Amino acid sequence: MQMIYALIIPFLLGLSVFLIVYKKPPLYLALAAAYPIGIGILAFIMFLLGLAGIPLNLINISVAGWGVIVVFSVFIIIGRRGFESSPSFQFRPIDFLLLLLIGAKVAYVLLEAMIKPVFTWDAWSRYAAAAKYIFFDHSFRTPVFARTMEDYPPLVIFNQAWILFCEGYWNDIAIKIISPLLFLSLLVIFYYGLRRFQERTTSLLFTFLLSTLPFIVFHATTAYLDLPMTFYYTAGTIFLLLFLKDKNPQDLLVSAIFLGLGIWTKRAGIYLAGIDSIVLLGYLAIENREKLWDTLQYFIILALIGLPWVVYNKLVAVSHYYTVGDLAAVNPDSFSRLPDLLGAFADKMFHSANWHLAWALFLIALVFFFRNIKKEKAALLAIIVLNLLALIYTFMFTGSYQFLLDGTLFNRVMMYMVPITVFFVGLLAFKD
Repeated sequence: MQMIYALIIPFLLGLSVFLIVYKKPPLYLALAAAYPIGIGILAFIMFLLGLAGIPLNLINISVAGWGVIVVFSVFIIIGRRGFESSPSFQFRPIDFLLLLLIGAKVAYVLLEAMIKPVFTWDAWSRYAAAAKYIFFDHSFRTPVFARTMEDYPPLVIFNQAWILFCEGYWNDIAIKIISPLLFLSLLVIFYYGLRRFQERTTSLLFTFLLSTLPFIVFHATTAYLDLPMTFYYTAGTIFLLLFLKDKNPQDLLVSAIFLGLGIWTKRAGIYLAGIDSIVLLGYLAIENREKLWDTLQYFIILALIGLPWVVYNKLVAVSHYYTVGDLAAVNPDSFSRLPDLLGAFADKMFHSANWHLAWALFLIALVFFFRNIKKEKAALLAIIVLNLLALIYTFMFTGSYQFLLDGTLFNRVMMYMVPITVFFVGLLAFKD
């Protein structure tokens, strides 16, 4: 019962916000978007309570959470929001098989995550530890929390603490539920986005491919921040692409929400949101200038969500990594790293077991379907290329170079862009 309660409040928070922003969504999409958005809202509630000096505990967070749910529900009732009526269709045997395989992978991830406590180093020594400090001290404004967190964003940590409050005791297994649920939401939103371009079987096939990528599956069973960051960036990018396709402002608003919550998840969320925003402005400036005004709401939402943590972090964090000054300090001697860097990139992308066919399919799609890369597909390709260039720049000119060579970081930061790379292949592989 404690776990159900820990999930129901963020689920209702996210569902109500999604129904306010997105008119008549399919039921399965609303259910998939609810929990990821809800844990973002819950983190924001805990952040505001903590800043106000209100102790973080089960009662205070619950009262605030239910209050927000009631307010949002009023807006839903007044606006007569609801779900899209389900169309009648028939599944082919291959569709049932793909759904069964995807479901089996989700079941495996959930089981693997929930049979053992936090075991990976950063998750154990930093994120879970910080959540426990909140659980015991009822505040994140303590010296021990600041030393542990440094300048890491707190979305996942706040929600781990919330689960501990609901459990009532120190439970290293329960806090791992977040990543499996985000893994499921990732697959559903990936399918929904691809289904807007392709027929059902193709969409299910590439969703199945995504569900089998070994590195993503592994991280879905851990308490690292990288799977949540991968979810928020993938979801934000997919909805951005849907806006470019159909010019529906609600897709752009949902994109801003997901990208904004990514800023609360990892430091990389800032530059990832920046890449998508640059491509958005460039695309609209070339293809559809009259829609440039729609981006005003996008940037307002992105700022309202992201800036509170960015400002607080700048003022309070005891240390900062990968600052603008660090990234801008280009040492000409670093260009000598390029051969080793490109070799490491090629080895990790094509010769390891982490991504199996993903990057090979990407190259094949570029070669054989290059003429299909038009409009929003070109925008998605630009996002992928900018992501790769950003990684090359960071590993070449900053201290991250050592982590590229020892293999501890590269796959984790590349994971953010891999789902949209698979999505890109799915767009090109068959005719629309």
